[in-house]
Amino acid sequence: MHIAAIQDDLGHHSDATLGYRTLHVSISSSDLGGRVAEHDIELARRIEAASTAHGAV
Repeated sequence: MHIAAIQDDLGHHSDATLGYRTLHVSISSSDLGGRVAEHDIELARRIEAASTAHGAV
């Protein structure tokens, strides 16, 4: 599954920066003043699972 599909599934979107062989994802909840929420953690877990399935190390 791709990151955009994961974000849509959760209704929670992050910022991503694509570089040569790198991807930086920034996850935050502006409605909580930048504090980490459970949906932030779930989004990170799903992105991590998807990245390892695509060969990321």
